Amino acid sequence: MKLAVFWALAWRLALFLSVPFLTLRRTFAASPLVDLVADYPTELILLGSMLCLFLGSLLGTFYLVPDDVKKQPMSLSIKFLVSVSFGIMAFIYVLHIDKGLTLLNPLWVGGVAFIAPAIVEITRAWLIKAVSSKMEG
Repeated sequence: MKLAVFWALAWRLALFLSVPFLTLRRTFAASPLVDLVADYPTELILLGSMLCLFLGSLLGTFYLVPDDVKKQPMSLSIKFLVSVSFGIMAFIYVLHIDKGLTLLNPLWVGGVAFIAPAIVEITRAWLIKAVSSKMEG
């Protein structure tokens, strides 16, 4: 008996809440924002990619690296250039692989731009350590 009362209450509540939801949905469907996204998808993806490239580059430039890499740090301008160049290469790579623009392009570009300076700095420190140990031994 209690389950039947619960379901009756749930259905009435869903019906009561669906009327304002459908009204809002119809209002939102006719908004200028939806028209903008429908009319300019390519431009918005490119804008998102540039924004993610810039934010990923800034975050990647100032992101702290492990302690063993800090012995010979890279300058901030070099880190920023590495970040931007790897982000642009990631954009070209994803554009080639997907054969067009997708909604994941900005995420790829921002992610690669963020992680590239740390990878380059860690690889550089590893190579310096490997070469110095070969020269000593």
